[in-house]
Amino acid sequence: MRRFVKNIFVSSLAALVLVACADFNLFDGLKKASIEITGNTAYTVDTKGGNITFDLTSTKDWTVSSGQSWCKVAPSSGEKGTSLITIDVDENTTYDERNAKITFKSDTVTRIITVTQKQKDALLLTNNKVEVSDDECEVSIVVKSNMQYTCMIESSVAEWISVSDKSSTKGLRDSELVLKIKKNEGEKRQGKIIVRGGDIMNGIEETVTIYQSAAKPAITLTENEFVVGSEGEEITIEVRSNIDYEMIIPEDVDWLKEEQTKAFSDYTHYITVKPNETYDSREAEIIFYSESEDIYEVVSIIQLQKDAIIAAKSEYILEALETELSFKVSTNVEFEVQTSVDWIQLAPDTRALEEVELSFVLEKNETTANREGYIILTSENIEQKIRVIQLVRGDSNMLTITHNNKLFKAPMFTGTSVTAVIEWGDGKQDNYVMDITHEYSTQKTYTVEIQVWGADEVTLPDIVGVSEIDFTKF
Repeated sequence: MRRFVKNIFVSSLAALVLVACADFNLFDGLKKASIEITGNTAYTVDTKGGNITFDLTSTKDWTVSSGQSWCKVAPSSGEKGTSLITIDVDENTTYDERNAKITFKSDTVTRIITVTQKQKDALLLTNNKVEVSDDECEVSIVVKSNMQYTCMIESSVAEWISVSDKSSTKGLRDSELVLKIKKNEGEKRQGKIIVRGGDIMNGIEETVTIYQSAAKPAITLTENEFVVGSEGEEITIEVRSNIDYEMIIPEDVDWLKEEQTKAFSDYTHYITVKPNETYDSREAEIIFYSESEDIYEVVSIIQLQKDAIIAAKSEYILEALETELSFKVSTNVEFEVQTSVDWIQLAPDTRALEEVELSFVLEKNETTANREGYIILTSENIEQKIRVIQLVRGDSNMLTITHNNKLFKAPMFTGTSVTAVIEWGDGKQDNYVMDITHEYSTQKTYTVEIQVWGADEVTLPDIVGVSEIDFTKF
């Protein structure tokens, strides 16, 4: 009987131990999770990158994740207690500042550390070497920089080079460095411009070297063409030259003669043009030639026939936009001006008598093809036609819409000088206007093709019944 009681005591004692253990584990599981991080919650790292270390203490198991691949955390998880955390930051090779979010989690508790890394400083020039002729000119150099910069010119070249610039302060942006270079009247020369970004000790520096050619041998004429009436006249040819030259009048041109007795200047030439008694115009060329430099310039002398109307050119090719066409007409008779098409109109206050400049206004070409017309100058039995060709606009795009509506409203286009031609898909065509619609005779599938010029944006008012929209050529 005592033995039986002993067994019951032992069993009860074992059960009591098990219950005690169970009560301890249950209490531990009900503990509230917490995360403590030594150090800062935000770090700033320089461009070269590096490591950040700190201790993490947690009452429960934890995990960590980084929002950016360039910012890595180790270890990625751990058990309750204290752990050493390492954040490894790669070098920043971009031209923008960047940041990453490091997130620690334990049960329902979250802690976040932010890592910010500085950008890579840059000062990039599209050209470090500029070669120009002896003429006055302007040269533009694009500067890509994410910091302020200054331009310094050597004192020895400041008299013939000047600079204007716009500095850039944030992000890698483009700005323009404009070099104004004066005409060179002497020997070849060179100068340097230093572009410096950042501070004096740790800044970035780029050098632009400018090479300008020496003044080249030249013969320059103040006028290269003279139009003379049939009655003849004396013309004056002014020459600027830094070399020796000779003036050559063709031997077979007997209606031109140099008046040497009036030549008080070596660079001024007087030419007498004899009257033209024929009904055909005539033309000759006077050549100014340097044998030593093999350089020449030509002066054209055009003399009108009796009762003549001569325009500078017989044909003009113009762009599609609304524009103005002007040209000189030399004549010795009164004449009339007509145009063969209504999109060419004679500008107001233009007189068509003697030597005048005619101006015409051309409407914008809103068609889908090049077009042509004529300006006609007439006087009794004299007629001259000037052909005008206006090109189709070159900023054309195509939009295709497939639908099965009986009533279809065209898209709305926005942009500069928008023009469009709509093929409705049933053999009919319209020019685009705002809110234009088209009604079909039967309801079936139609493909609308819209050729549009000058559009930057398109808006579809309704896509009900639309099965396909093709933007590939827009």
